[in-house]
This record gives sequence, C-alpha cells and structure tokens, in this order.
Amino acid sequence: MHHAVDSPLKASMASQYAKFLVNGVVLGLAAWVLQASLFVAIGVDSGLAYGAATALTYAPLIVLNFQIQRRWIFRSKGRFWKFLTSHFAIMAFVSVLSPICRLLIAQTTNPDWGNAGGFVVAALIGSVISYFLQREWVFRECSAA
Repeated sequence: MHHAVDSPLKASMASQYAKFLVNGVVLGLAAWVLQASLFVAIGVDSGLAYGAATALTYAPLIVLNFQIQRRWIFRSKGRFWKFLTSHFAIMAFVSVLSPICRLLIAQTTNPDWGNAGGFVVAALIGSVISYFLQREWVFRECSAA
C-alpha cells in the first residue's frame, strides 16, 4: 500500500507548510489592508509610493510573524537576526516586485485591480521563497523533527 506521505520528514514539511500558509494568509490579509491604507494615506499614485507602503506594511508584522513561526510552525527557537535578515530580503524582493505586478495587472485589467492585486501577487511569490528560507536557514534545527 502506497501512502501519500512516505516519511516523517515529508509529513513534517507538509504540516509546516500548511501552517506556514495559514499564517501567511491571516497575516497577509492584515498586510493587504494595512498596505492599501498606507498607499491611500501617502496620497501619491506612483510605483515608489506603492513600494514604500509595501515596505512599511512589513514592519509591524515581523515580530508577530517570528513568534508565530517559532512557537507554532517550526517549534524551534530559531535566530531572530536570521529571521530579520530573511525578512528584509523578502521585503526588498516584494517591494521591487509589487509595482511590477501592479503595472502588469493594471495593463491587463484596470488600474483598480492593479492597485489591489499588485502587492498580493508579489507577496504570494515571495511567500514560497520565504518558507524555504525560514525552514532551511532560520529554524533549521527542527527541520528534521
């Protein structure tokens, strides 16, 4: 009989990734609202303002996200400096990618969809990279558990 999950490592990874996604969706929805509010508050309709709102969105969620990942997802102390380093890398990546996604969505649909969806698409792409950074670098000591 073939099992869908062949090893404890795969089971652990599947469970961690499911939790990572749930965490990401919940924090992502909070980030989406915060990012949209900041973009409106900045009052300038530009890629730079959109990227700045994206960067500012990450700041209050980093500490909360570390605690959730540390206690619930990876169950490991991890290293906060590694977490910060990985998050700043992801933040920079998403901040650069979100105006590009915004433009592509706006050009293929309309500007409102671009404003609403650019950040979401960039954050989803960044989340895959983020998971593996967290698992293999920040919280590595529990990856095989």
